[in-house]
Amino acid sequence: MITLLPSSGQVVDHIATETLTLALEAKTGIRQPQHAKTPPDNTPLAAETLRDYVGDYTTLAGFARIQNCGKRLCAEVADQRFNLVRGNDGLFRLDYSLLGIFHIDLGSLGEIGFLRRTVDGRDLLVARAGTQEILAGQRITLPAHLDAWKSRLGDYEIMNLDADQQFANRIRATGKQGYIFVEMTESAGNIMRIPLQPVSDTEALLLGPLNDGGETIRVVMMEGNERLLFSGYQLRKIER
Repeated sequence: MITLLPSSGQVVDHIATETLTLALEAKTGIRQPQHAKTPPDNTPLAAETLRDYVGDYTTLAGFARIQNCGKRLCAEVADQRFNLVRGNDGLFRLDYSLLGIFHIDLGSLGEIGFLRRTVDGRDLLVARAGTQEILAGQRITLPAHLDAWKSRLGDYEIMNLDADQQFANRIRATGKQGYIFVEMTESAGNIMRIPLQPVSDTEALLLGPLNDGGETIRVVMMEGNERLLFSGYQLRKIER
């Protein structure tokens, strides 16, 4: 059974290093043990395997793009590129080399295996650690009817933060790769890039691990100007 659990994180340092491990712990209540590293399967990937995995995904760590990198798979998440190495158990694991030269141990993240599974017509990414599985993401396609939302690209500030803690140093709507993203920059400089799925000209979903689930962003008029309502917060576009 695949369980959807809310989570967040960042790549390499913070964005994804512990996200899936913590999600598994939250599901089971048990600290995930350290496993011996799974030996790689050096058999060349079949064209069908490459075709099945290549695509864009909304995931626990935000937007991810899996690509065919010379008859192997690689993934881009938050401007970082990882190799996807298939183990002898058939699962793919993240592997990272700084500047393509210096290998970096990803710790518990590097021990988590990924596989693709189709459920009710959804192309899902499933993360597995030991005997536990959770939903890690779903393949998405380029959204249509973005014109109204393209006019809202730019930086935003929260108008009603009050006593709440500032959860992002910068909030920005940006258009890249045919999508619109909400980028939230943490104090350490880590960026969480989440795809936006318009429902109408004034309503959109901030996608979670499923392409039809997540927080809703609504556009309203206040004092003659547009405001974005999200999770109880009012956001105003910063005019440059």
